[in-house]
Amino acid sequence: FVCGSCSMLIRRTQTTLLSPLLMVPQRFIFIEKLTQTQEPIVLIKKETKKLQQSLRRAPCIATVDRAIKNLQSKNLSPDVQFFAAAAQELVSKRKVTEAETLIRCMTSEYNVQPKQYCYYPILYHYARHNQQEKVEQTLKELHAHNLPQDQETLCTLISGFSKNNEKRMVRKYLGNLKKLRPWSTNVHEIVIRAYLQMYEIKTALQEMIELKERGYNMSALYNKAIACCMKSGYIEQAKTLCDEMERSDSPQLAVSAATYCSMISEFAKAGNEEETNDLLEKMRERNFHIDRAVSTALLIGHIFNHRFDNASKALQDMKDTVGVDGRLYDSVIKAYIQANRIRSAFEMFGECNASGFTLSRPTYSALIQCVIKSNIDTEEKLNLIETLNTQMEQDGYVRYHFRDSEEKLLSSKGQNAGEIKS
Repeated sequence: FVCGSCSMLIRRTQTTLLSPLLMVPQRFIFIEKLTQTQEPIVLIKKETKKLQQSLRRAPCIATVDRAIKNLQSKNLSPDVQFFAAAAQELVSKRKVTEAETLIRCMTSEYNVQPKQYCYYPILYHYARHNQQEKVEQTLKELHAHNLPQDQETLCTLISGFSKNNEKRMVRKYLGNLKKLRPWSTNVHEIVIRAYLQMYEIKTALQEMIELKERGYNMSALYNKAIACCMKSGYIEQAKTLCDEMERSDSPQLAVSAATYCSMISEFAKAGNEEETNDLLEKMRERNFHIDRAVSTALLIGHIFNHRFDNASKALQDMKDTVGVDGRLYDSVIKAYIQANRIRSAFEMFGECNASGFTLSRPTYSALIQCVIKSNIDTEEKLNLIETLNTQMEQDGYVRYHFRDSEEKLLSSKGQNAGEIKS
């Protein structure tokens, strides 16, 4: 509890067997020691939280420097958690170079030894964007600080590379991770998600059986497995998993709106209205709300089946009800590109920018690839690609890099020229 007169942190002590005369000086000594050891930690944690908020507004090294000076003015020094939190915020704002600089300054300027978790955001970012050389450089830094590649470090790399479907790299680090068994349930879940992300369904389902036997909450993993089964064509397996969830009375295997959403998405794309309507009816029976994710799935279904008037109406309905966001525009733009409605895709791109939403990098890449394949003049192609690349950089992404085959297409004839040019 906290003393009302001086705001001193006081912990209750089990000293009731002592006489009142003996208890007073011992309690006083305990409070004095606690103030010396605990109060700075509490203050540093408070300053760390303030720094995280400041970095969300101004993500740069100067913001960290000001926070450190503020600590030093109170005779306090930044600890490893302070630097780790700062690095994580910088990486989240795509200031990876600044985060690396900060971690290196820990030892050289502040004599703070980094821990593995300081590097997790950096490693995940580089793995997520398939920057293998950067990953190796960062791992060498860990080695230089005598920090081994523990389970959490390997899981970070596996998660990042699996997002890019870099199977070779995932298998490499999975091999290292298997040498560090036994795994915690959290590590086991990360491994399963990596298998699912790479659509290695059979392996993932086998691992899921083992994890389920350990009494783990499987609801989210089942939802992920159902989504991957649907996308990879294992429709019956997806239905079996869904049925198992519906029959379960356990909160550790509970059906939710997300369970149905992934199935609705794939059936809607395939134009299977019967299955789609059955799933929507099941959602209503369980009092699940038709949220933005489900509405988006139905909208994409209209586009895939060339019901473009229905798609426009569905989009307007979403704006009036559940609202729209960047993820919706990502899905809609890619759907229009796949349906060969290039004009509509670029119209959505303009609408998204005007609304202040950020698109994902794969969506920018898809738009650039449309331009490359078009038959507009090479100079106009390059100007439009430069515009898209500039917008990508403003959103914190790496510029698009052309493949050799795309270099040739830049000067060749393609399709959809009129739509892209307009």
